[in-house]
Amino acid sequence: MGEWWQTPGVSEFVSAIAGAIIGALAGGLVSWRLQRASFAKDREDRAQEKARADRALLLQMLYACITAASDLHKLAEEAEAAKARAAELGFPKVPGLTNTWAGLLGLASLPEPITINPEGLTVLVDHKAADLLMGVLDTVAVHRSTIKLWTLFGDSRRRFGEKVPVKFSETGTYTALSQEEIERHYPHPVRTATVT
Repeated sequence: MGEWWQTPGVSEFVSAIAGAIIGALAGGLVSWRLQRASFAKDREDRAQEKARADRALLLQMLYACITAASDLHKLAEEAEAAKARAAELGFPKVPGLTNTWAGLLGLASLPEPITINPEGLTVLVDHKAADLLMGVLDTVAVHRSTIKLWTLFGDSRRRFGEKVPVKFSETGTYTALSQEEIERHYPHPVRTATVT
């Protein structure tokens, strides 16, 4: 058995095979480590890029919500000022109803309804921020409906002004309504039927 090992060239052949196997294993191990490091770097780069994109979407959403809150605040201030204007104009009050509408102005340039990028909402879903998501959706809905309501009110007020006589006083214009006009133009309380 020991004789074939001593045959010329066998030991070199075995050494070459062993060296090739060890070299292949070492090269494969190094290649595997480099590839793994490359995949980890790619994964980290993708994660950083996604984080930057998510941050940009969230900042867009934050800006839209701040804009909506500012618009709603200005319109709320306008509604508060309408109460004082209605009192100054001397509009009669109807029991159970407010006369704030009489001092409320139809604004010529209302803000545009805000829009939220759906991808930004997806970021909130991905981060399991359901409360924040609902807050954003509620803000968008309130802003849109307020703008729409104010637009409808401005149209109604313009049509109302075409039908009701306007008189002038020392402090400006006011509308003097007769009892018949009050009953015709003021909103009426809703009466609920009782079922027996």
